[in-house]
Amino acid sequence: MKLAFVATRQDLTSIKIRAIQMAKFLNCSFLLDTDKTCNDYDILIYVKYPGDIELMGERKKKGILQIMDPIDNFEFKEFNKRKDFIDGFIAASISHKVLLSKMYSVPVESIPHHHSNFNEKKISIKPNDNLVIGYVGDKTHYKKVKFLEKHFENIFKDIKYNNLEKSYLSIDIGFAYRIDKMKIIYNSSLKLLNYMSYGIPSVLNFENGYSEVGNHGEHCLFVESKKELIESLKFLSENYELRKKMSEAGFQKAKDYHYTKIVPKYKSFLFDSFKMDIE
Repeated sequence: MKLAFVATRQDLTSIKIRAIQMAKFLNCSFLLDTDKTCNDYDILIYVKYPGDIELMGERKKKGILQIMDPIDNFEFKEFNKRKDFIDGFIAASISHKVLLSKMYSVPVESIPHHHSNFNEKKISIKPNDNLVIGYVGDKTHYKKVKFLEKHFENIFKDIKYNNLEKSYLSIDIGFAYRIDKMKIIYNSSLKLLNYMSYGIPSVLNFENGYSEVGNHGEHCLFVESKKELIESLKFLSENYELRKKMSEAGFQKAKDYHYTKIVPKYKSFLFDSFKMDIE
């Protein structure tokens, strides 16, 4: 069976990671929704956004299997319009799977993200002086942590995702903080997972997705307020041994989420749920 990952746009980082990269790893195609060759495939996985409703309707009539992988898109209005065309969902986390299973009577499987550290490089844990506190993520969410610039001298941020490997290897302690109800409950673990994959100790607000891959005090520190974020970053900065242990624990745990471990999960889902083997 021929598989293609499909998107309505290709400029978003989440689509690059979840669709373009995974298509490469699975040795299949990545297509835009409007590409006429979509109809030449047996299975289409729409990433983040659903396809054009008329095109999806036409593909349903042709017997093409259509699966939705919303990632962090929690606007279900458009999914509901297409529910008769969607044959299954890929969830971003276990909590997300529970929600989707309740909402739709089609197969749902939770497939975690692969991390971005394909070469499994690891930072060196430095002494307590001149540490770089770093953020890699969306510029919208950085606005919520910009206040940290008043508390720490060496703040590094990458909000354009120009060179992920270089950015992560420039960071001694990572952080993220966002208060978004849907993301807190249903989002994936990717932000924490990427920090862990490079052995970067990090401080983040608690999210269910994060808790699926990292333990508080072992792989990272979870906080519930801006005050705790500042205090925990300072605490990590002053504790070399904890950073060292956290770095190694996170690096080892992240090996379970290397792309080579995630690829088989797609194959298993398609076979177990739809009895389809991809080429």
